Amino acid sequence: MADGDSGTGGEEIIGMWRTGGSGRSRLAVSTVEVKTVYYVSSCSSHCIFRHNMLSSIYEIFGGTYDMEYNSISNLNDNDKATLTSVFQGILTNLKHISVKKAIAYLRYIPEQCRLHHNSIENRKLRALDPKKYHPVKPKRGEIYNAFITEGVGSELCGNHLVVIVQNKKGNMYSEKVNVLPIEGDGSKINPNYQIQLTSSDITNGKLDKDPSRIIVTDIMSIDKARLDHRIACLTPECLESVNKLLRKHLEL
Repeated sequence: MADGDSGTGGEEIIGMWRTGGSGRSRLAVSTVEVKTVYYVSSCSSHCIFRHNMLSSIYEIFGGTYDMEYNSISNLNDNDKATLTSVFQGILTNLKHISVKKAIAYLRYIPEQCRLHHNSIENRKLRALDPKKYHPVKPKRGEIYNAFITEGVGSELCGNHLVVIVQNKKGNMYSEKVNVLPIEGDGSKINPNYQIQLTSSDITNGKLDKDPSRIIVTDIMSIDKARLDHRIACLTPECLESVNKLLRKHLEL
């Protein structure tokens, strides 16, 4: 059945599951088996069932549920006219030296809008949960691929691995999560603010770039909608090294 088609008995497609490092491939999830598109009843009495199923699926696949932003109606003529008018005003304040950076920002607008949409949908799901748990519940020490998008100056941008450093309560309830970025070049590190990360430092996964390095000084708070699939988990020994350097960095 194609995306956007309706199921039987008044059911509807609510989306699919993102898998893979690029975040572009999708695993269709069914209430019956992991094979077809995931359906739920549109009746309000099934809202809690819907939330619980999504939370369970998240725990199984370790990824971010995609609310199928691409299936929403495209811009109409009025939308395009409004955006064009706003952009014309923006152009008057841009400088020639900023053209390349402006293009980089523009290219990320669709992705930013998709992530924002998913964040709002996550908030709705959290409101439906009896305990107000967020549907995305990472654990401290887990490594995820994250969509950071475009930054300013030396800020992190693009898709990067990150390690979760937020506490358990925040991971269960919060819309945001505290993370540390991981860079691919771990052959040389500064032990004052970097930790080398090798395949022996992780479990339940592998690194594409071995060794990598954790940048402990670049603590970030990002919306959970930016988290893609789970890559691996730090070993207890590696996580303790992160904790030690974090305490030193924050003078705790």
